Amino acid sequence: MTTETVNILALILGVLALIQPLILSYFTNKLIQKEDERAKKMIEATQKMIEATQRMIDESKKDTEKMIDESKKDTEKMIEESRKNTEKMIEESRKNTEKMIEESRKNTEKMIEEGNKRLEKFIMETQRMIDEGNKRLEILLSEVIKRV
Repeated sequence: MTTETVNILALILGVLALIQPLILSYFTNKLIQKEDERAKKMIEATQKMIEATQRMIDESKKDTEKMIDESKKDTEKMIEESRKNTEKMIEESRKNTEKMIEESRKNTEKMIEEGNKRLEKFIMETQRMIDEGNKRLEILLSEVIKRV
């Protein structure tokens, strides 16, 4: 090889040495740019998944609140029905108690009346017996007086 060839070769190698970092830098920047875009796409996809999950959570929360409200309404309705039924039963019980008290009062009055009638009969019978006894005593007394 001649010096001229060596010089040309050295010049070419020198130029290549100067161009190579530029080429490597260009391709490195391109690779970094692609990776940045891929990372951005992954971040965006993750963000969309997070937003979808949040929407699902919000919908689930709304459904849960709706179910709680419906359950609360059903419970209030059941409590109101129970209260009405209880009031109805109390009223019926009060009426039945009043009816029983009235029947008991009537029966007591009837028994007192019957007792009074029996007592009157007993008193009249006792008085009649006393009167008969007095008459017999008078008869006996008059016979004793006649004999004496």
